[in-house]
Amino acid sequence: MPLLVVYGVLFAAFNACFEEFITRALLYDGFPGGPVGVVMVFVWSLFLGAMRWTSGGMVAPLVAHFFADLTIGGILLFAIVV
Repeated sequence: MPLLVVYGVLFAAFNACFEEFITRALLYDGFPGGPVGVVMVFVWSLFLGAMRWTSGGMVAPLVAHFFADLTIGGILLFAIVV
């Protein structure tokens, strides 16, 4: 049990640092903010909600979200390397 606690704390620390780095350091200047960003997030949420509703489960929206994140990661990697 103590080892699980240590792993949990390490995961939380790593995940927080990673997500903050990605969102604040890389996406802050590249992602539209303000009303445009709000509309984009809203449309994406509606899309995922519609997928959840029509599929009757969570697999379809999770797969869509995974591939969207994978695409964003590939674009960022390409932008950093090039």
